Amino acid sequence: MGNQQLDKLEEYLEDWIKQLNSPNNDNQGPLCPYAKSTWDNSRAKIVKCPQYNILQFWAAVAEECEDFDTDDDITIVASDTIYDPFEVAAVVDALNVYLSTQNKDIWLLASCNNFYSMVFVQQITKLDDASKVLENTPYYAKMHPEKFNEYITRRRTLRNNLQRKTNE
Repeated sequence: MGNQQLDKLEEYLEDWIKQLNSPNNDNQGPLCPYAKSTWDNSRAKIVKCPQYNILQFWAAVAEECEDFDTDDDITIVASDTIYDPFEVAAVVDALNVYLSTQNKDIWLLASCNNFYSMVFVQQITKLDDASKVLENTPYYAKMHPEKFNEYITRRRTLRNNLQRKTNE
């Protein structure tokens, strides 16, 4: 017998991706212009963590970071246990710095809502390359500078540190 909430995860993600693909006023295009093609082309790996406690969840995230398959654009680690979103975001920020110091081409994002706690595992180089493409369009024009710094500049700094270590 499956976990009822996690059995609905793919449906939830598909609906969310439709929303991410809808035009909006903030960036004059889809919220995430890459999500739909990743989903439609089956380049998303989903790891379900039914009723995991927080340590089990972070162990699953760590394992996916270690074993990330670059044939996928994203790995989604999801639990039906609802964790504190501020705690998850803080851990993700710390892990991103740690992954950079370990020269790992990995970037984490978090999303916690009333149904799921999720961490998205992606390659920092691919994300930053995609951001550079979007910077040549009106995509970020209406983004608040603090948010741009939080989401784009900080990630680019860690990516550049990763590249420096590769070239040493």
